[in-house]
Amino acid sequence: MEIEFKWIDTEEALFEQVQTHRWINLLQPLGISFDYLENPNDQRPNSFHLVALKDDKVVGSCSLFHVEGSDRAKFYQMSVKKEFRGKGVGKKIILEMIRTLKEDQKIKTKNKLFEKKLNVLYCHGLQFAIGFYERLNFKKVGEMFVEEGYEHYKMEYDLNL
Repeated sequence: MEIEFKWIDTEEALFEQVQTHRWINLLQPLGISFDYLENPNDQRPNSFHLVALKDDKVVGSCSLFHVEGSDRAKFYQMSVKKEFRGKGVGKKIILEMIRTLKEDQKIKTKNKLFEKKLNVLYCHGLQFAIGFYERLNFKKVGEMFVEEGYEHYKMEYDLNL
């Protein structure tokens, strides 16, 4: 399955499709309030969004921000359109994010450029997705915690591997 990847920022027209995608494919099924769609992380100066496109339509997305003053980036709200789940799209999104941060060491969108060597990529992984992250060499860090009513673990990936 041919998937195109594109890094965007909140100022680009495609971001509206990303928000709709997030709502339909992640937040609404989890019962999370529509208000949560306006994620404050999206407004960070070093916030970027990786979009997976099939025939110019959003089939997956993941957002990422650099944790200011550190060598770390956090990704959040990864989602894949229902009919594309189980077909490797989520894995491709994570691998493209890792490739960009390890090899390119920069993210370029229409309006922003981020260039910095990062050492750690992490997320707050939902309990049911822990095996997915572990298969991609993420490691559980710390104890389980509850966020938005769901059990999570902090999952870290060493970008120096």
